[in-house]
Amino acid sequence: MATGATEAPLLLMHWDGSRLQWAVTEGGACLSAGEEVAEGEAQVVATLEALRGKGLTAEEVVWSERHARFSLVPDLVDGEVAFALEHGSAVGALKPFRSERFGDPMACWEERDAAVEEAVLRAWPGARVASGTLAWLESVARREATGLAVYVDASPGRLMWSRWMDGALRGARATADLHPENVLYQIANALHRDGADPAACRLVLSGDVPAGFAELFERFFLEVAALEPFRSFESEELALKPGRWAALWNLAGCAS
Repeated sequence: MATGATEAPLLLMHWDGSRLQWAVTEGGACLSAGEEVAEGEAQVVATLEALRGKGLTAEEVVWSERHARFSLVPDLVDGEVAFALEHGSAVGALKPFRSERFGDPMACWEERDAAVEEAVLRAWPGARVASGTLAWLESVARREATGLAVYVDASPGRLMWSRWMDGALRGARATADLHPENVLYQIANALHRDGADPAACRLVLSGDVPAGFAELFERFFLEVAALEPFRSFESEELALKPGRWAALWNLAGCAS
């Protein structure tokens, strides 16, 4: 993935299937931001067209589908086959994104909504289509060094978690199941397959964390803490909670 930084006005947008978040940033400040209810393809396309009609734009635009279903594989492996084995048939189009930040070259095959992506490119020609999944995992990799950790980022429609051991990515998953007990079951099973004990593992939370989530995990994990965002923008006047906007702001690393 291309990463970088920009001082020019930058419009960041991502959509999780039910909510669209957007923010305009410049020179380390968040100038404006919003969150729109957008349930499904038709509503998000209409919402994008309405936002563009109201003049929402910037010198550079970055778009991502937040917590899309994905499969992580070595770059030489057939990602479509791997996705089918992990998830079954894809509902949307599969799009590969590549990274060399995890040792051997790796590909993230994401399930994307082609009609929504086309609507973005119609409204903002030249917009950069990015993988929020890879951008997030790369940022965690730069921060993690020792011990066991699980990072969970939640949104109204989906949730993604990743597990780390001594700075190495051990696995990641996106799910539409936001029930805390079910997520705990998924994560605990994955840790046990690694021979790891949740009681020795840190849990780092961000986004729209479901009610009761932190309290449940505190019973089984070594520590539960809120994420210190990887990237942050001055936003006092907008009264934005950094943890809720961390995944969107992190897309700034995908700008040219």
